Amino acid sequence: MRRIFFCALLVSTSAHALAAPTPVLHHDLRVSLDPAAAALQVIDTVRFGPAEAPGDALNILLHRDLELVAVRSGDEELEIETLRRWKPRDFFDRPNYAELGAFSTARQHRVAAPDGGWPRKEFELEFEYAGAIYHAILLR
Repeated sequence: MRRIFFCALLVSTSAHALAAPTPVLHHDLRVSLDPAAAALQVIDTVRFGPAEAPGDALNILLHRDLELVAVRSGDEELEIETLRRWKPRDFFDRPNYAELGAFSTARQHRVAAPDGGWPRKEFELEFEYAGAIYHAILLR
Protein backbone atom coordinates (compact mmCIF):
# COMPACT_ATOMS: atom_id res chain seq x y z
CA MET A 1 0.00 0.00 0.00
CA ARG A 2 1.34 3.42 -0.87
CA ARG A 3 1.07 6.19 1.68
CA ILE A 4 0.65 9.87 0.91
CA PHE A 5 0.89 12.89 3.16
CA PHE A 6 0.55 16.54 2.37
CA CYS A 7 2.18 19.49 4.02
CA ALA A 8 0.03 22.60 3.73
CA LEU A 9 2.25 25.65 3.69
CA LEU A 10 1.31 29.29 3.30
CA VAL A 11 -2.45 29.51 3.08
CA SER A 12 -3.07 25.86 2.22
CA THR A 13 -0.68 25.77 -0.74
CA SER A 14 0.04 22.09 -1.11
CA ALA A 15 3.81 22.21 -1.15
CA HIS A 16 4.78 18.62 -0.73
CA ALA A 17 3.32 15.13 -1.04
CA LEU A 18 4.99 11.82 -0.41
CA ALA A 19 4.46 8.22 -1.50
CA ALA A 20 6.48 6.28 1.03
CA PRO A 21 7.49 2.61 1.20
CA THR A 22 6.81 2.95 4.94
CA PRO A 23 4.22 4.74 7.14
CA VAL A 24 4.82 8.37 8.18
CA LEU A 25 4.72 8.80 11.98
CA HIS A 26 5.82 12.39 12.55
CA HIS A 27 6.55 15.46 10.48
CA ASP A 28 8.60 18.42 11.80
CA LEU A 29 9.24 21.59 9.76
CA ARG A 30 11.84 24.26 10.43
CA VAL A 31 10.91 27.11 8.11
CA SER A 32 12.59 30.40 7.27
CA LEU A 33 10.48 32.91 5.36
CA ASP A 34 11.49 36.05 3.52
CA PRO A 35 8.12 37.68 2.66
CA ALA A 36 9.67 40.47 0.58
CA ALA A 37 11.25 37.92 -1.77
CA ALA A 38 8.45 35.34 -1.39
CA ALA A 39 11.29 33.00 -0.41
CA LEU A 40 11.06 29.88 1.68
CA GLN A 41 13.80 27.64 3.14
CA VAL A 42 12.79 24.41 4.86
CA ILE A 43 14.46 21.65 6.83
CA ASP A 44 11.78 18.98 7.03
CA THR A 45 12.42 16.02 9.35
CA VAL A 46 10.09 13.07 8.83
CA ARG A 47 9.95 10.04 11.14
CA PHE A 48 8.85 6.82 9.45
CA GLY A 49 7.69 3.50 10.82
CA PRO A 50 9.36 0.24 9.83
CA ALA A 51 9.77 -0.14 6.08
CA GLU A 52 7.15 -2.21 4.28
CA ALA A 53 9.16 -2.18 1.03
CA PRO A 54 12.81 -1.73 2.04
CA GLY A 55 14.23 -1.37 -1.47
CA ASP A 56 11.57 0.85 -3.06
CA ALA A 57 12.37 4.45 -3.97
CA LEU A 58 10.66 7.24 -2.07
CA ASN A 59 8.59 9.49 -4.36
CA ILE A 60 7.81 13.04 -3.29
CA LEU A 61 6.07 15.97 -4.88
CA LEU A 62 7.19 19.53 -4.35
CA HIS A 63 5.88 22.71 -5.86
CA ARG A 64 7.79 23.18 -9.11
CA ASP A 65 9.30 26.44 -7.81
CA LEU A 66 10.88 24.67 -4.82
CA GLU A 67 14.26 23.00 -5.25
CA LEU A 68 14.92 19.78 -3.36
CA VAL A 69 18.43 20.60 -2.15
CA ALA A 70 19.17 17.39 -0.23
CA VAL A 71 17.70 14.33 1.47
CA ARG A 72 19.70 12.85 4.33
CA SER A 73 19.54 9.64 6.35
CA GLY A 74 21.78 10.42 9.30
CA ASP A 75 25.11 11.45 7.77
CA GLU A 76 24.35 9.78 4.42
CA GLU A 77 23.12 12.06 1.63
CA LEU A 78 20.71 10.10 -0.55
CA GLU A 79 20.56 10.12 -4.34
CA ILE A 80 17.74 12.25 -5.83
CA GLU A 81 16.30 11.93 -9.34
CA THR A 82 14.07 14.79 -10.53
CA LEU A 83 11.46 13.73 -13.08
CA ARG A 84 10.32 16.00 -15.92
CA ARG A 85 6.66 15.18 -15.23
CA TRP A 86 5.07 13.66 -12.16
CA LYS A 87 3.54 10.21 -12.45
CA PRO A 88 0.20 9.90 -10.59
CA ARG A 89 0.46 6.10 -10.47
CA ASP A 90 3.51 6.47 -8.21
CA PHE A 91 1.16 8.04 -5.63
CA PHE A 92 -2.30 6.57 -6.31
CA ASP A 93 -3.28 2.99 -7.17
CA ARG A 94 -6.15 4.31 -9.32
CA PRO A 95 -5.64 8.01 -10.05
CA ASN A 96 -8.75 10.05 -10.75
CA TYR A 97 -7.16 12.24 -13.41
CA ALA A 98 -10.15 14.59 -13.47
CA GLU A 99 -9.36 15.60 -9.87
CA LEU A 100 -5.60 16.08 -10.27
CA GLY A 101 -5.68 19.66 -11.57
CA ALA A 102 -4.44 20.97 -8.19
CA PHE A 103 -1.19 19.10 -8.83
CA SER A 104 -0.42 21.00 -12.04
CA THR A 105 2.33 22.94 -10.23
CA ALA A 106 3.98 19.79 -8.84
CA ARG A 107 7.35 18.29 -9.67
CA GLN A 108 8.20 14.72 -8.69
CA HIS A 109 11.47 13.69 -7.10
CA ARG A 110 12.52 10.09 -6.55
CA VAL A 111 14.82 9.38 -3.59
CA ALA A 112 16.88 6.19 -3.70
CA ALA A 113 16.91 3.95 -0.63
CA PRO A 114 20.08 4.20 1.48
CA ASP A 115 22.76 1.51 1.31
CA GLY A 116 21.15 -1.61 2.75
CA GLY A 117 17.59 -0.37 2.07
CA TRP A 118 15.08 1.38 4.30
CA PRO A 119 15.31 0.23 7.95
CA ARG A 120 12.86 -2.31 9.35
CA LYS A 121 12.58 -0.12 12.47
CA GLU A 122 11.58 3.53 12.93
CA PHE A 123 13.89 5.99 11.18
CA GLU A 124 14.12 9.66 10.18
CA LEU A 125 14.93 11.42 6.95
CA GLU A 126 15.79 15.08 6.62
CA PHE A 127 14.53 16.90 3.51
CA GLU A 128 16.00 20.28 2.64
CA TYR A 129 14.21 22.43 0.09
CA ALA A 130 13.98 26.09 -0.84
CA GLY A 131 12.58 28.50 -3.38
CA ALA A 132 10.03 31.19 -4.05
CA ILE A 133 6.38 30.56 -4.81
CA TYR A 134 4.35 33.28 -6.44
CA HIS A 135 0.57 33.11 -6.48
CA ALA A 136 -1.83 35.83 -7.58
CA ILE A 137 -4.09 37.17 -4.85
CA LEU A 138 -7.42 38.51 -5.98
CA LEU A 139 -8.78 41.44 -3.98
CA ARG A 140 -12.42 42.42 -4.23
